[in-house]
Amino acid sequence: MKKISGFFNLVKIQTKMNLISMFRYKMSLITEILLFVGIYIMIIFSNDYMVMNRYYGANFDDSRILVLIGYLFWQISSIALGLSSSAISNGLREGTLEMKTQGNYSLTVIYFIDTITRALYSLIIIAILIFITMIISEVNSSDLLSLIKIIPIMLPSIVGMFGIGLVMSGFTLMERNISQVILLIQGSILILSTTTNPSINLFNKIIPFVKGVDISRNIYLNLIVNLKDVFYYLFINFLWVVFGHIIFNNMIKRVRYKGSFTKF
Repeated sequence: MKKISGFFNLVKIQTKMNLISMFRYKMSLITEILLFVGIYIMIIFSNDYMVMNRYYGANFDDSRILVLIGYLFWQISSIALGLSSSAISNGLREGTLEMKTQGNYSLTVIYFIDTITRALYSLIIIAILIFITMIISEVNSSDLLSLIKIIPIMLPSIVGMFGIGLVMSGFTLMERNISQVILLIQGSILILSTTTNPSINLFNKIIPFVKGVDISRNIYLNLIVNLKDVFYYLFINFLWVVFGHIIFNNMIKRVRYKGSFTKF
């Protein structure tokens, strides 16, 4: 009972700290919002909707919303990846990493709570992107309700991208600055995944959010959702977070074996 109480207290503290940080560094938040909105506007006006139309049999306005669904998944997944992959470097910079390793909860749990609470501001970006789509497309209240229903489906992909972020965060212990690598990964996923257009390749099978995009698009179009797709979506994200946890913990143990974190 004490552990459960301590866990919720940790969630409360992390949420409070992250909200304070978010409002303190408003310019960083505004810049990130403008970046994601800017990329979306470029995609929405330059995308070839014929591919989406042929694949799903959707009209032009529906095709735009299908692109929005893919982009929402990519956007929130990119934020989760960026936050979790920078966890170690932030801890090293702030000098809090070694202290956190000696706490009651594992670093994975601490960083997961941190990532989830920090990712809350994604809801602001999601609202803005939906609003933009409503202006340029014929979106009725039923469409809006369908988009809101899709938001909870994004949660497993956040967990999966958090797992990938843990892997990258572990490598920070060997190579301090991996921000450019993260940007490359985020850009590659945007281009190669089903974010803007449906495609079938091996790369898409291992990206955490791709099946979630397919499921959400089928729900929006009132198409049948294959139960196998749901299980695979949950499985691939579970696999990524387990893999990330194992790699991350091994990296931490390796550093502890060699000595203090301050040497890195």
